[in-house]
Formats: sequence, C-alpha cells, structure tokens
Amino acid sequence: MKVAILGWYGHGNIGDEAMLEGLQYLLNKYFGATSFIVMTNIATATVPQFNIDLANNTDLLVYGGGEIINPNHMFVSRNRWTQWIHEPKIIMGCGVNANQYNEFQEQVKMGLRDFEYIGLRDEIAYNILREDPELQSKIALTLDPSMILREKYGLNWNSTEKVGVIIPTDRTHRDFDRGILTTNIVASTRSILKQKLLLDGIRQIKLVAFGKEDNDDAAACRQLKDCLSEFDVSIYEPLTVKDALDLLCSCQKIYTYRLHGLVFAHMLGIPYSYFSYHHKVERAHATLRKFSPEMALNRIMRVWSDLKVRTDSWR
Repeated sequence: MKVAILGWYGHGNIGDEAMLEGLQYLLNKYFGATSFIVMTNIATATVPQFNIDLANNTDLLVYGGGEIINPNHMFVSRNRWTQWIHEPKIIMGCGVNANQYNEFQEQVKMGLRDFEYIGLRDEIAYNILREDPELQSKIALTLDPSMILREKYGLNWNSTEKVGVIIPTDRTHRDFDRGILTTNIVASTRSILKQKLLLDGIRQIKLVAFGKEDNDDAAACRQLKDCLSEFDVSIYEPLTVKDALDLLCSCQKIYTYRLHGLVFAHMLGIPYSYFSYHHKVERAHATLRKFSPEMALNRIMRVWSDLKVRTDSWR
C-alpha cells in the first residue's frame, strides 16, 4: 500500500516530525503500508512540495497532523485542491485554527466535505466541525498521533530527582498564525517559571529546543539560560524525535511552552507545567486531562481499528 502524507514536515520541528512518525507507525500497523510519499506546503531540503499528481499515484492521502485546518485555506495555496485528489482522503490528528464554524470560508467547508474521514486531536476542534451536519458522520476524536510513540519505542519514564526539562518557544508577532494568544511569552513568564522550579526543588535544568524553522527555539533557550544562573543549566538541540524523548524520560518534571512537550509528558506520565502561547496548547491540555496515558493509547488504537474497517468499504 502506497500512502501520501501532507503536513508541516521537513521544517525542523520535533513536534511535527513526531506526528509524522506516529502516522507512519499507525499506517504500517493497521494498513500494512509499504511506502510513503511525504509532502509539505513549501518544499524543504528533505520534503517535496505538495503535488496533486504524486498524491493521485497512491492508495490513500493522509492530511495531518497539526493545526492546519484554517478558516481561509487548507494548508496549500490552491483553493479546493481536495476535489482533484481521486484516491481516498482522510484527515488524522489535526486541530482547527478557528474558534467557531462560521469563521470558515465556503471553499474550506467544501474541502472538508471532500474527505471520507476526519480525525481530530482535541474536543474543541471536534465540536467546531460537528456544527456542519454533512461532517457529523465522518468525524472522530482521535487524539495526537505522536502519542503512539510510547508503544513504538517502548518508552518508560525514569524520574531523576531535581532534574527539570524546559521546552521553550517564543513569538514576536501574530501575523502568520491567528491561533497565537500571546507573544514574547518566555520573557513575560520568567519569574513565574523560576518560582515553579524552586518550589519543585529543581537544581539541574535541561533546556530543549524543539523548533527551528517556524521559530528559533534555541534562541529562546539561550534567553532563559541567562536568567537562570542559580541553576545548573544545559541546552540541547535534539536531531531526532527519539533523542528528544530520551531527554524527557530522565527528568523529575517537564515545563513546556511547546504543545508536544505537553503531549509527550502526558504520554509518558511525567508531571508537567505548561505555558500557553497558542490556543492549541490549552485545547490539548483540556482534552488530555480527561484521559490517563493508558486510556489515550487505547483510544488511538480503537479509532485506527475502526478507520481500517471504514476504508475497506471505500475500495
């Protein structure tokens, strides 16, 4: 089985690459996928730009994950590109970058209706799209596909006393993403963060940079290091998702600004505090707090098993 996957891939973001790994693992597990064509909206050094001909030369198109359902476009610039994909199309592990359904332009609503299945990672996204009667029979709360990596890697949390992992990110403007709630969040929360660290008895800090192209998280790490002089601080820039997860598994607590710092902490059962620069962080937390790590994993496996049954009827 040949599968096309479209999302924000190849841009040096650990969270997005984790979602891609999760999707590939689940597609192999439930669909016996043998090859993948990974595409993104703007070509990178490792991932080509979305191409309709390439997508139609596969058995299935997977759109996701991430906050890539927007009010005025579906990630790529071509309007209603979905109608030109003749193979089965599904959305998996996406959020909705809007607050209500009436924000969506008509061409986006029509594009969503072109999909055979829509899997969403948080309850607010699920409830927003349920406002469309034509979508209600095909949407599901599937959670974030990266959470399956606990199974893929056989991960276990081995708490190391007095060691904290901080996963910062910062934004200086809102121009490119309407979901951003606040800018310069690292600068504005430094004193609160320091209080949390001291109250938790943290002495050693690992600052972990998750993002590169969309935001230079290493710069945010350096900014934080300068104001945490009373701690033993190191900066890490993991090259792979597994490297990042290994860093997280050896700490007492996680302090995260990044969405996938929160997702990974929940997946591994690690205590965490979070700072929300984007509505997707709040939405994920509100959803995941209703699931234990085991319940979340079971939910993911159950919906993918159901999806496999559905896709058999499309062929």
